[in-house]
Amino acid sequence: MILEEPDEIPPEAAAPIEAAEDVQEELLELEPDLVGASSGPPEFVHAELEEVPEPLLAPPIAALAAHPPPLARPPAAPPPLAPAAGLGVRAAAAGAEKFALPRWALAAGVAGTAFCFGLLGLIIGAASSSAPAETSGTSTSAQSEPAAGKATDSAKRPLLERARAGEAEALRQLEAKAETERAAAELLALARGKAELERRAVRALSERLANDPKLVADAKLVKELQRFAANELTATEALASMAALPGSIGADLIYEVWTGVADRTASTILAEKLVYSPDVLAKASPALRVALDLRSEQGCQQNLEILKRASEHGDRRSLHLLGRRLQKHGCGPAKRDDCYECLRKGDDLKTALQAVRARPGPKW
Repeated sequence: MILEEPDEIPPEAAAPIEAAEDVQEELLELEPDLVGASSGPPEFVHAELEEVPEPLLAPPIAALAAHPPPLARPPAAPPPLAPAAGLGVRAAAAGAEKFALPRWALAAGVAGTAFCFGLLGLIIGAASSSAPAETSGTSTSAQSEPAAGKATDSAKRPLLERARAGEAEALRQLEAKAETERAAAELLALARGKAELERRAVRALSERLANDPKLVADAKLVKELQRFAANELTATEALASMAALPGSIGADLIYEVWTGVADRTASTILAEKLVYSPDVLAKASPALRVALDLRSEQGCQQNLEILKRASEHGDRRSLHLLGRRLQKHGCGPAKRDDCYECLRKGDDLKTALQAVRARPGPKW
């Protein structure tokens, strides 16, 4: 194996070599026959290399020391020196050659060091490149954990909480228990859950009517809306849906909520206020306007004008209201005076009564 000499040698490595070359030049000038013409290292250099501790030798240097490259030609045996001056010169040459490494050994050391640093760089690069993959895997698993947790949240929630939220399975489990075995919290959760289901149903119905107002012609659907209006838990939502309907049917439905029951409740009070509100009243039919005006307890002269409209447009919803006008007492300090004395002249009242009796009101 032949090693090429490096183009440049570090200054700290080149200093011993230059010192050895200077000593050799001085020996040549003093005793030319002392130094052989061989281009390879002398034999005692190999002996010295084998004695250097192994940690100081890079792998390529140890291999080259064990198997040195072949010499160009065997070194010539040095001739005997003079007793005085020759001994000093030979000792100086031996010392210089002992501590100066040849250029091929320095080149091998530089190459071995570069190889070690390159291998170390590859190991560090491989370790750093694997780190993002592990981090990415950890991140992916972390993202999947919340998704899995959400899927099991509903099952982990307490039974009563799920029942109060209107979950069908939770309500079924509570209803399966005997009434005498249900605790107070269970009874309350069952009631709240059913109320929540009712609210969801009325909201769904309201959305259907808002998207397609023609569905109000379905008698079954209208009955369902009226049922929600009669329930205190869903009355507000049902009345809001009625008020939003186009045409006169919304006002008719609200009037029915107000007057359809004898008891005064929060729902009937709200219905009364809604039907007299400007936007709902503007959509009321002429027949409903007659009934509303008769309920507003106007004076006797205003009632004469209402009687004319009742004869033209009124229906049975105004019948009992006109019948009250037949009474000849109820006013004055003793409540014995006639409240509608002006209606006694002529047959306007009787005509209106006959007309509204002949016209049935809306049927749901």
